[in-house]
Formats: sequence, C-alpha cells, structure tokens
Amino acid sequence: MELFDFFIEIWDAKNRLYNNFSEKEIDAYKKSQIIFKNRFHKFRREFYRNINEYDDDFNEKERYEFAKSLREID
Repeated sequence: MELFDFFIEIWDAKNRLYNNFSEKEIDAYKKSQIIFKNRFHKFRREFYRNINEYDDDFNEKERYEFAKSLREID
C-alpha cells in the first residue's frame, strides 16, 4: 500500500504541474522531485535488504544489466 500511495503522490504532483503550469508550480514540483527521489531510494534499499533474494542462476553482471534495463523503460 505504501508504494501505491507513493505512486498516487507522484501522479498528483505531475497533474498539479500540468493543470496549473506556472513558475510557482514548477518550483514546487522540483522540490517534490527531490523528496520523491529520496523516498524512492528508501523503498529501493528496503527491497534489496529485506525482500530480494539472490540465487546462483544469474551472475552480478546479468543482474546489473537487468536492473539497468528496468530503469530505461521511462
């Protein structure tokens, strides 16, 4: 649920910027992006520390390439 709520917050910030495009809203959006980035890294750390389980099927380079490809989906 936390991740879904996080997604909704990001979505709402983007919609506010789109619907109320102004210098003030751009500044607020930039500040929120910094906060979102920090929260994203918190969730990412939580995933890699407590959820993700490595196995011997893939070496470190293959896992890195897979993770890299996921980031490039934007």
